[in-house]
Amino acid sequence: MTRRKSLHALVGWMSWAWVVAVVPAAGQTAAAAAEPAVASAAAISCGQIIPNCTNCSGGGQIQCLKCKNEYGIADNGEACQQCSTVTANCTTCLNGKCTGCPGNFKLQNGSCVNCNTIDPQCTACNGNSCNSCASGYGLANGGASCQACSSIDPRCTACANGKCTACPEGYGIGADGTSCQACSSIDANCRVCGKGVCTSCASGYGVINGGKACQACSALDPNCTSCAEGNCLTCGNGYAANTQYKCLPTGTPSCSFSVHGVCCQCQYDCQGWNPPSKSCVGAPSNGCGACRNRQ
Repeated sequence: MTRRKSLHALVGWMSWAWVVAVVPAAGQTAAAAAEPAVASAAAISCGQIIPNCTNCSGGGQIQCLKCKNEYGIADNGEACQQCSTVTANCTTCLNGKCTGCPGNFKLQNGSCVNCNTIDPQCTACNGNSCNSCASGYGLANGGASCQACSSIDPRCTACANGKCTACPEGYGIGADGTSCQACSSIDANCRVCGKGVCTSCASGYGVINGGKACQACSALDPNCTSCAEGNCLTCGNGYAANTQYKCLPTGTPSCSFSVHGVCCQCQYDCQGWNPPSKSCVGAPSNGCGACRNRQ
């Protein structure tokens, strides 16, 4: 009742101030005298009536509808309470009860309990299940614990449910889907691999046999600069790859220009062939993507 009395006192003071304000001074009309009082009343904010309140409603009995962050409505809207005073680490609350905790805590029996009570490496949780673990650890046993990824494979950098999901550069997930395999064990020129298959080879080499080996692009053509599965994708040294994956000399009817190593009807990738005018139209520059008109 103390707050309500203080609210009535505040309202009474505002009414008295308004009466005083509207008494016209010499040479002043009543309407002119009332204007400052209206502005003064409008300047009263919810936070001035109920500390830490950002939105309120009501007349003589003001009620807070929303409090600022980490404060919650208390006493049925007559106050805003700092949630950390309800229980340690509480971030949202209502009428003296904690309703939310930060990510590395869980709400349990009205208190915020650290997720590391589930597992020392648990960093986020929901109820009795861990949602994420510290770097180098992965969820295991359906979220009941965190497992060191190095216990699966010394080179494993990320894991989940007893299986490795990431390995360092030069290694990939092995064919068993659990351990880390050196990409060089597939082929000496393999640089990126996964599930026992090479997906990218060193510069000047291309994947062949479904990722089982790497082939030197120069073995296809001395001017071939990139290749895959026995096909030359780009060429250099005054040559370019046509749509049949062959290196052709540029400046010929079948290979007008080289754009990013491929035969192109126009000189730049920002240009396209215009059949009616039998010419290239567009900006004479690169940077728009691939060749628009392959040859």
